[in-house]
Amino acid sequence: MPVGTFSTYDLTVGVIVDIDPLITLLSPTEVPLQSAVGSDGNTVLAQNSCFEKKVEWLDDTLLTPRSTVAATATTGDTVLTVASGHQLRFSTGDALLIGAEQVRVTGYGTTADTLLISRAFAGTSAGTIANAADIVNLGAILPEGSDPQNSRAQDRTNRFNYTQIFGPTSVVVSGSEQAVRKYGVNTTEFDYQAALRSKEEFIKVEQSLIYGTRTEDTTNKWRQMGGMTYFITTNVDSTTTVLTDTKLLDQLQTIYLAGGDPNRALIGAVQKRNISAFSSSSIRYGRTDTGRGYTVEYFDSDFSRVDFVLHRRVRTSDLILFNREQAIVRTLRPFQFKMLGDTGDSTKGIIVGEKTLQFEAERWAGRFNALT
Repeated sequence: MPVGTFSTYDLTVGVIVDIDPLITLLSPTEVPLQSAVGSDGNTVLAQNSCFEKKVEWLDDTLLTPRSTVAATATTGDTVLTVASGHQLRFSTGDALLIGAEQVRVTGYGTTADTLLISRAFAGTSAGTIANAADIVNLGAILPEGSDPQNSRAQDRTNRFNYTQIFGPTSVVVSGSEQAVRKYGVNTTEFDYQAALRSKEEFIKVEQSLIYGTRTEDTTNKWRQMGGMTYFITTNVDSTTTVLTDTKLLDQLQTIYLAGGDPNRALIGAVQKRNISAFSSSSIRYGRTDTGRGYTVEYFDSDFSRVDFVLHRRVRTSDLILFNREQAIVRTLRPFQFKMLGDTGDSTKGIIVGEKTLQFEAERWAGRFNALT
């Protein structure tokens, strides 16, 4: 046991090195979700801390006064079926525009998602109301001096995710291995191996942020975070196999109509090449420099500008559209390297960290999952 003045050479057990800031030393192409920057100057995902293993947030939903028809109604029908879950978007007295006809809501039907209506309101003519037609709520048409209709409300949705422990990953190097000199290694073998294992852990985080499935086993006391593909369930295109600018615009339009404005598109190598070939038959000005080739870093549409985030860990079948403000990496324990006490003729340490993903308002995001 040392006496007198203690130094770092004397007290090596339990020494902790914070690894998280060292992520800046990794190439953004390896861990773009944690280190790359978009054309707007912001990182791909927002970063924040957390203080519990279960991270919770609330998603609120407006009773948007619009819907679509869910079943055809003939000229004489006085019951209108709206999209699932949309009944409370309308109230008694509301005037609805459907095609060229206006109808007026007189009450709620006896079955879910149905409204009682009077036809040919405001001098319009009754006709067949087609399935999937847009319903536009023009506001309540009530007698002057009327009391308000019954209040309506929709509860918030509680969302949550679990933090996932990455590690502990062991690094063990024998005393002889530490002493042997090697080509291309300017530090000790222990430090070199610790750097490699740290990089691998950050890659695991990247893949979990995308593909993790939220789960907790209280018996075995393990848990896994849910990733983007776990949370995005509303706007999922499972039929498109060939990515085109038209298909991408269709998905952006769907997300826009749901209230979203994605500014990030997470893609793999194959789909990035497909995107760079969009409008490849169009006339372009020739390059005057000595370079050749054509790349696309972002896509401008009527709905939003989307930065393409090339990620070598994304599967060919997938493309994920989201807004940076929706996705936040929450850190319970930053990645740290902790030296352990030597046993025998070896130097030992572990790498461990704990993180999760907070993904808000998934209906404002979207993805493809069947691309080839």
